[in-house]
Amino acid sequence: MATVTIKSYLAPSKSDKIILFGLMRNFSCAVRFAYQMLVDGENPNDARKKLCAMYDLNSRYASDAVFRAEQVLRLLRTNGNGNDVNFSSALYSRGNRRAKGNLNLRFLCCEDGNLVLRVNISKRKWLYIPVVCVAKMDGSNRWDGFNWQLQRAKAIGEWFPYSVGLKMVHDMILCYVNVDEEYAPKDISLVRQQTFVEYFVCKTHRHEDYEIHEIEEQSEPLVV
Repeated sequence: MATVTIKSYLAPSKSDKIILFGLMRNFSCAVRFAYQMLVDGENPNDARKKLCAMYDLNSRYASDAVFRAEQVLRLLRTNGNGNDVNFSSALYSRGNRRAKGNLNLRFLCCEDGNLVLRVNISKRKWLYIPVVCVAKMDGSNRWDGFNWQLQRAKAIGEWFPYSVGLKMVHDMILCYVNVDEEYAPKDISLVRQQTFVEYFVCKTHRHEDYEIHEIEEQSEPLVV
């Protein structure tokens, strides 16, 4: 089973966009600080603890920031000098099967077949942001398979891990998902996920502003 990267865009309200940008900046600063600590020989576990306090991140975000810093450090040690490292505003969350696929950046299926991304912004507070998929011009669409995996997981309660990253591209928020690819069975009829062209060009679907919701959530799983 191959791991693939699936791209989409987020369509947040103005208020949600401001909050999300702030979180992305905090996370990027945490990655930058973690990178410097690792360069200075700091223990990764000590770095995680400092990041939680300094940047108001939960333990999973802090762990993922250290993970990204370690990736950058390994890459630079392999390929060259790291004096000009550029840490642009971005956000990343590794997959976790025990947290319904992903603790901090989790996809939720709507009854109309569209998806929203639930973004953890603080303790028991989330943003719910509409997701607009990017369909390939040749007609193939990996979102069908991912959407089917999500619907199946929701129905039977057996979740699968997927990692999610966010970054800015021309003042838009690109969302990419790394997941083990599966294809929807041919005899399964899926509610069709809205495409990028339909949302941003045809304007066939509009979303109301989403407020921050407070809902009950199971205790945070151990970071591994």
